[in-house]
Amino acid sequence: MQRVFDKTSYANALEIYLDRVKCDVLTLEMKDRGMAEIELLGAWKGKTKKKFAIGVVSHRTLNSETPVEVANEIRKALKYIDVENLVASFDCGFGRQGANRLIAFYKTAATAQGANIIRRELGLPETYVPCADPQLNQDLVPPTFEEAGSDGILQRLAPELRNPSSGFTHPSGDVGRRSFSQSQ
Repeated sequence: MQRVFDKTSYANALEIYLDRVKCDVLTLEMKDRGMAEIELLGAWKGKTKKKFAIGVVSHRTLNSETPVEVANEIRKALKYIDVENLVASFDCGFGRQGANRLIAFYKTAATAQGANIIRRELGLPETYVPCADPQLNQDLVPPTFEEAGSDGILQRLAPELRNPSSGFTHPSGDVGRRSFSQSQ
């Protein structure tokens, strides 16, 4: 785990630089700080055109946040930042803690999906998140093994799976739990 200084504060930097710095977006690590000092940004609510990129996922953990967890962090930030000034972001980048691409992918997807939860609540248009689109799912794995059993429900739902050369038909005639990417 990366060394963390636990007595840090954004208070002085925000007071001195926020109105002076020439930038469109100011990025603040908040997730790993437990959203500490998010209330400081309330002083600029409705008074600035600058956007705040607030970390809603951690770069220090290798487990991905859920979209609901991300949405909860965004709700905390919206108490102090206008919705048009908030950018849901990450605390730093993902390279320093050995986060591989798959972990970064899940964290990024959770961020987009969590933002969509908030957009729905606020009546705003959602952003299309391809990785959350069930029609783009490459794996065909039934929720329970019984759905793929001998009654043929999966075969009725996906007739292309009946082709024995596709690698999906079990010697007993059952369709197994293998996905397209797992077929041989």
